[in-house]
Amino acid sequence: MVRAWKSICDGRMPLQIMFVAGHVECAGFEKERCCNTFVIIELSFGRAKLGKTYVQFDVTAGDNLWEEGAYTWGGSRVFEYTDEDLKSELRDFSHATLETLIEIPTHFLYEDGAEDAPRIGPILQIDKRKGDLRISYEFDERFSSLTAAAIRSNKWELQIENFEFTRTHWAVERADLLKVMQHTKGPLLETFGDAIDKFKEDATLQEIIEAIHHEIRAENHSLCLDRLHTYCMKKFAHLLQTHGVTCGREEPLHSRVGKYIKELEKARTIQEASKRILRSSISVFEQFNQIRNNFSPAHDNELLERAEAGSYAIQ
Repeated sequence: MVRAWKSICDGRMPLQIMFVAGHVECAGFEKERCCNTFVIIELSFGRAKLGKTYVQFDVTAGDNLWEEGAYTWGGSRVFEYTDEDLKSELRDFSHATLETLIEIPTHFLYEDGAEDAPRIGPILQIDKRKGDLRISYEFDERFSSLTAAAIRSNKWELQIENFEFTRTHWAVERADLLKVMQHTKGPLLETFGDAIDKFKEDATLQEIIEAIHHEIRAENHSLCLDRLHTYCMKKFAHLLQTHGVTCGREEPLHSRVGKYIKELEKARTIQEASKRILRSSISVFEQFNQIRNNFSPAHDNELLERAEAGSYAIQ
């Protein structure tokens, strides 16, 4: 999935989507399953033509309400601000329609004044009871969603009206979300989930990873730097432990990196050029120590400018 996403973002792979046995496959990608990927999907709604792009916007007024993982929609709020021709295709709520809706990428937004940041993720299940619909969903931590400000600044491209920011509703729009995200987010569009892996079962580690994802999504990059530093400290302590080497609690990050590189050199034959590259990373992590200690909320510091902090956090 990640390779498919990057290829699409880099323009190296034409996007062709086809429905096969209730799920989505990407043509030209070895028929590897791409269900609930956040590529923009070419869909066919009954008589609608292929080649159109769609995105769902689910908007609520409740503070942090999307964190609950499920939401019940009153029928009158479903498909508000959706084009009438598209709404007529969706309103039958047939099994096929519900399956189609599950495949469309969804932005979970908050009304003006509500707390928490927008999120992106798949709707996993839709259940219908009388006139109401209950959705179950999850967030995809690999991708950074658009901020509320970015959504506002791109409302024309995303087919959103001003009053939609003050109305709880579920809309399906013909909009090129991928194009907007590429233009707006730049390197933030790249997945960061693979780099921040859960390398062992550890409750603290899980909280750190979730905090990193949250701060990147919210673009709180200075806060993210401190979390990333803690993550790196734990990661290199773990790597050293796999080689039977311990490190002290107060041992700085660049010292841990240096120890780990020495263990790699003992364990295998490494070309001289590779050794120089590895060793040069020690000074990078030493500078990361300085940035974290002197320019992040780890202490009572003056913070880096937002763009500069973002470049450290993402790169």
